[in-house]
Amino acid sequence: MTRNVPMAMASTRSWPILPLLAGMAASLSLPLQAQVASPPFDLVNVADDPLAPDHCGVDFTWSNADVSAVHDAAGVSLADFDSDGLLDIFLPNSRFAPSKLYRNLGGMQFEDVAPAKGVDDPTSSSAAALFIDYDQDGDLDLFVAGHLGYPAHPQGPMFKLFRNQGTAGGHAFSDVTAGAGFVLQPTAKQTSAGWVSGTCAGDWNQDGWVDLFASWNAYPFSGSDQWRLLRNAPNPVPGDASNPAYTPRVFNDATLGSGTEGEFGGDPWQPQFWDVNRDGWPDLHVPQDFTLDLLYLNDQDGTFTNVATAVGLNGDPPEFRNEMGMALADFDFDLDLDAHLTNIFFKDRFYRNDSIGSALSFVDIGPVTGLNASNWGWGTTFPDLDNDGDLDHVSACDTAGNISAPDVNAVQLNRHPLLEADGVNLAWDDVSALLPEFTSFLDPTSNSSRSLSTGDLDGDGDLDLVVTRVVGKASVFENTLVAPHAWLQVDLVEAGGSLDTTGARAYLRHGGLTRMRQVLTGSSFLAQEPARMHFGLGPPLPFDLVNPASGGPSGFGGVVAGKPATGGPATGSRQPGSAASQGPLWLVVRWADGACQIVANPPRNTLQVIQRSSVDDTGDLDADGHLTAVDQALLLLATQDLAQFEATYPKSPGRITGDIDDNGVVDGDDLLAWSLLPPH
Repeated sequence: MTRNVPMAMASTRSWPILPLLAGMAASLSLPLQAQVASPPFDLVNVADDPLAPDHCGVDFTWSNADVSAVHDAAGVSLADFDSDGLLDIFLPNSRFAPSKLYRNLGGMQFEDVAPAKGVDDPTSSSAAALFIDYDQDGDLDLFVAGHLGYPAHPQGPMFKLFRNQGTAGGHAFSDVTAGAGFVLQPTAKQTSAGWVSGTCAGDWNQDGWVDLFASWNAYPFSGSDQWRLLRNAPNPVPGDASNPAYTPRVFNDATLGSGTEGEFGGDPWQPQFWDVNRDGWPDLHVPQDFTLDLLYLNDQDGTFTNVATAVGLNGDPPEFRNEMGMALADFDFDLDLDAHLTNIFFKDRFYRNDSIGSALSFVDIGPVTGLNASNWGWGTTFPDLDNDGDLDHVSACDTAGNISAPDVNAVQLNRHPLLEADGVNLAWDDVSALLPEFTSFLDPTSNSSRSLSTGDLDGDGDLDLVVTRVVGKASVFENTLVAPHAWLQVDLVEAGGSLDTTGARAYLRHGGLTRMRQVLTGSSFLAQEPARMHFGLGPPLPFDLVNPASGGPSGFGGVVAGKPATGGPATGSRQPGSAASQGPLWLVVRWADGACQIVANPPRNTLQVIQRSSVDDTGDLDADGHLTAVDQALLLLATQDLAQFEATYPKSPGRITGDIDDNGVVDGDDLLAWSLLPPH
């Protein structure tokens, strides 16, 4: 089931005068060396001055009362905790300083509801948080990771869990930490003191429930840093799930025996669950400071095996390994995730994923793309800031580690929609100097950025940014995009209403390219980006692949009902202004368990809320109630030999079998819907 949700009205503010592009369509047709370096937007801090008429209501300063090291910092999490369609902001804080939960009122206005909702928690020292539907009751709960064993707070809890009471409870939260497990088992290098350095979530044991991973650094530095792999399990203590004080699920420490213990020695930072080898099981990537990074492949039996060095993720000696934050995205349209890792020694990693099936391979293309030097880097993300259809890059930086250098937040604008695999023609323009409020050129003393997250906060279809700092206030940067580019946003709802969609992917086919987004929980640095997936659609592309035989844009031969296929696969040709650039969208959702769902031509400039269908016969050619590779093979047969296909699979009453878009023709567009679905 799919429904359209109207987006909130954009905030009304005057846009600064910038040297804008005459039009992105014209820009794309220029040679790369002729590109104009100014972006068609600005990033304006609407949380800088509480007295300003456009102040957004976010007024947050992270407190370092519990720690002496500036490495520690509050994170930021973006999610729609009250299910009203608007993204809210959670900012955890140190002890004696309450955390903030800013409810989105629309129009880029927020109010702090943390005390009313029960998550201000001024007695705990917190740094990172994740919104997860851990009990699958249809609303987002809150997992908070903090500091342990500091002198100012020797008994501080490492983890806290707040259960969302849902609509009936006004989306207030109940602290259910006491009954939620979190009993940590000692390891060979157990230490009692540390600060949290990253959290992520994913169903690593494939039991249908989201699990957790959290890492932290020792204090003082002792080489005994650690992390915990936490398994979501049924609560062994009977209770009433409708009781706000009861938790039906708990988190058990599964670290020992998992293959991840015993490799401490550096400082682990922002981890991430992602299915690297696409076997359907989430793997675990842990960047580290002062030692080699870790990439744990999931052995599918509760254990992991580290393959980071073997697959190309540790090219430099350990003394140059100082990774902090991590962003994953498919920047090159090859339908796998690439990785950017910030580094505090000015040596960021930008790994292009060259894997073929289970043969994993990563190549660091940072030096040839310019995405290898974010200075003293922490947060990192790949948003499409100008909605032109390709992914830009943003990093949050800090002068605290290098006072003599102007280490500012960085924005690299992606100028080319078709990125060459060899990296030679990658066109990333550093436009940081043209965005003075974001890069903090106006106030060098505020260059202390840490966490970074992106989402459409004002509902106007472009992506805004939230940045936290260890010195000064957190910033909310409104994207004042002026290019009238189309966009699409996607929210997913699992069967039964669960919002636990971590690991699901969405594939959007438009203008000859397939764009892929994945729901990742925990990213950047101590951050969470919303599960809402954003696609910029851009202007009409100046070219597209056209099938000379059929005259259609799909690149496949068409089949009119009852007639043989003609044309076949086309080599294609680049022709300006092809119909495909204005043609329909194909959206395919691959749920975390591999089931698929097709949405034909979702309306542009809308938020699509896609609810999982238990049985969806759209394209279910063998009528088994599921969309699988078998259906893909059958559709291929239908486009090649319709007579044979229909002899085996009779036509459904009132429609042509295999005619996914119901246009009376079994053609390349139907096949195209299936071509979006690569195997895991």
